[in-house]
Amino acid sequence: HRIAKEARSVQLGEIDWEQTDSSDTHAAIGFPAIRLKEPWRGKGASTVFLASFDRPEYIYEQVAVMTMIPRLGPASMKIILPFFPSLTLQTEGGERGSGKMGDVPTTRTLA
Repeated sequence: HRIAKEARSVQLGEIDWEQTDSSDTHAAIGFPAIRLKEPWRGKGASTVFLASFDRPEYIYEQVAVMTMIPRLGPASMKIILPFFPSLTLQTEGGERGSGKMGDVPTTRTLA
């Protein structure tokens, strides 16, 4: 927020990160009900999404927003991921990898 206050060319967007409940008839219970406030402000603008994959339970919601932003018509889009918890020993299987053949290295897949 400090950068946005000092730089006049930066405008912060707001997102409501909620989970659905029984009163929401348009979504399954427990799934995210994400809403961008004033989404039209991003049209034609350079848009930056500050993501955080430090907790697996929030990755789905953030990916959903990141895939929706381009549909709003920004001039450009950048994603900043300042923290990515990786498992350095997680490798693919096969001749050179230390994992078993068929193991999916989820850290590499997300990166």
